[in-house]
Amino acid sequence: MRLILILFFLAVAVLGQVVVFSDGSGYVVFGKLGFSVYSIDGRFIYTGGMPAYVGPTCIMFFTGSGVSVVDFRGFFKAFYPLNFTPTVLAGDCHGVVAANQTLGVYITPSSSYSFQLATPPYAAAFLNGVGYVQDIYGDVLAVGPRGVSRIAVGGYPAGVAASYDCVVASVVRGGVQYFYRVDSGTPQLLASRPVRVGLAYSYAVGPGCRLELALGNKTTAVAVDGPYTIFGTSTGLIEVYLGDRLVFSKDVGEAVLSLSSSGLNIVYETASGVKPLVLINITVVSNCGSWSILAEKGAKYSLPQVVELGGGVRCVHLSNSSLGGVVYAKYERQYYVELISPKPFSDWVAEGTVIPPPESLRLNYVALKPVGWLVEGRIVESIVVDKPTRAQAVYKVEPVMSGDLGNGTYLKVDVETAEIVWPQQPLYRAQRLYYVEAAGPAAVEGGGGFYPEGSVVKIVASTPDTPSGCRYIFAGWSGINATGPEALVRVKGPIKAVPRFTLECRVVFSTKYGVVQNAPEWRLWAPC
Repeated sequence: MRLILILFFLAVAVLGQVVVFSDGSGYVVFGKLGFSVYSIDGRFIYTGGMPAYVGPTCIMFFTGSGVSVVDFRGFFKAFYPLNFTPTVLAGDCHGVVAANQTLGVYITPSSSYSFQLATPPYAAAFLNGVGYVQDIYGDVLAVGPRGVSRIAVGGYPAGVAASYDCVVASVVRGGVQYFYRVDSGTPQLLASRPVRVGLAYSYAVGPGCRLELALGNKTTAVAVDGPYTIFGTSTGLIEVYLGDRLVFSKDVGEAVLSLSSSGLNIVYETASGVKPLVLINITVVSNCGSWSILAEKGAKYSLPQVVELGGGVRCVHLSNSSLGGVVYAKYERQYYVELISPKPFSDWVAEGTVIPPPESLRLNYVALKPVGWLVEGRIVESIVVDKPTRAQAVYKVEPVMSGDLGNGTYLKVDVETAEIVWPQQPLYRAQRLYYVEAAGPAAVEGGGGFYPEGSVVKIVASTPDTPSGCRYIFAGWSGINATGPEALVRVKGPIKAVPRFTLECRVVFSTKYGVVQNAPEWRLWAPC
């Protein structure tokens, strides 16, 4: 028959602990005066008194005359009468251990016995038919079918907890909290950590005796659920880790005091009350790989917009659809591309994008004609992006112009590096030459022609042939700045040197009286 537990309605103070049923169907909230049971969606089911203990498939609790065993939905399974009021109890839905300040009892359907306690009990747990009672001095009594044995641990007690395959007892000694495995009969130290005086941090034990600790400074509660570790924080976060990887996080708005989880059916306690948080595992199949993500049941969730694959590879979300609990997503695969060229580029580029050859470039007197890209030691004309790429522009170096520019100017460009890989700079030499000539009877030493800018040429003016009785006197130059018939001229532009001469002829002055003595012999000749 079903046991309807309406002993009295308890307004359970949320000051204790929450425990989720192993099947994830509901949870128990423990308070100072009793416990209340809720379905996983938060609906109240029933209540009971203390002490109480949640077993693998049941709840065991003291009812005033003994220990009642009910399943998670409140259906009666067994009753073990007691002639004392226990302060702690534990069981596995088959056997029960209960104890008060001085007396304890071990009960199964087939046998039972009582035992004395030298010191009052502090906490209890149960595993594989054996109860483990921690006393106020930190030692543990192993109570089972073969009797009672003491496991000497010692210290200020900080609780005892059972997982599927081990029991861990915690004590504090000298400012350090210790965690011992005790189900083998002798204490085995698993971990230790410093604590402040008067404090002990919560912990949880999972499959394989995996021990997880609340850090205290930030994480205030911890639970182990299969491969997952779940932390509640003083800043109001619930964080789910798979190994060292954070796979889910939610801000619940206030500090998390305690939490429990089974099958990712999480229940957490804050100062405002106890609330469930049910997570579901969503399988995502995409062209960028398949994975699973955790999401809150009933809440809207979105796929990651960017999936970083590492090594310069990522995927960007485009669209998705759902079918049969599986999300089929389409992503664009992108690669990180770095182009080293006069127009540098570094960014994510979609797979299949064609990168054309680099653009032509003019640098003063030379032109850079694109050859292609240097990628992993090989020159290619263009790049089809199919992996992370670092490419350098390759150019052929050619003179922009070289030859006669007109107006007596010649440009000569000599290229020393026929091909460069950017950012290598081209090596070339550009030289201007200017035409130098002289009109007769002058001449350029070495001959007229093109001479390099900045060079010095010698121009010589020769005396022209003169008529009889006359002579030429050098009078300067046109086209160059010089005073003598031999000129050294620095070439700064085209030069056309024209010598200037004056013609003087011998003159005899005579009169009817005869030749005039002491008259000027030479006179500037000027035609009539």
